Amino acid sequence: MATPGTDVLLQKTDDELRYLVQHPELYHSSLVETALGELRRRGVSLPPATPPAPTHAHYTHHDQDDETPSGVGRWLPAAAIVLA
Repeated sequence: MATPGTDVLLQKTDDELRYLVQHPELYHSSLVETALGELRRRGVSLPPATPPAPTHAHYTHHDQDDETPSGVGRWLPAAAIVLA
């Protein structure tokens, strides 16, 4: 018997399910596992697992101009416009 979550995945194309599996950092792990199971059930060949992208801690060169300490720098121009 299909559950509501699997009903939705049954309506997805193979490419949509592959996207879910290839980008697990964007989705809840149970959704990724269910999508993976559905692809296997359909007999779809899966790409080899890719290693996770390097985290920020792995980078050795940092430009202070490119980084903001928080999201404030991103919203500051918009806040200035609103206050003006």
